[in-house]
Amino acid sequence: MANVFTDSTADGNTDATWTGGDGYLIVKGVFDGATVTVKGITDDDGEEIHFEKEATFSYATAQQFSFPAGKIRGSITNAGTATSLTLQATAK
Repeated sequence: MANVFTDSTADGNTDATWTGGDGYLIVKGVFDGATVTVKGITDDDGEEIHFEKEATFSYATAQQFSFPAGKIRGSITNAGTATSLTLQATAK
């Protein structure tokens, strides 16, 4: 399991290493108006890649995904004063 971010309270991007393969994105916590967007970043050129299913969340959820080895980038936008979010990428 890769914790992309834990108890994050502000807008911004955080990257975590992903060894590749199928997995689950798990987003939970207090959103308070925030949105979490998740993309993959390829090792060969560092380009952000959208997942097959749109990975934009405004409530606690889990979603399957598949991505080769690289990084998982979690982005928070519009964080409110009570925002406290955790994003995990867990191997299937």
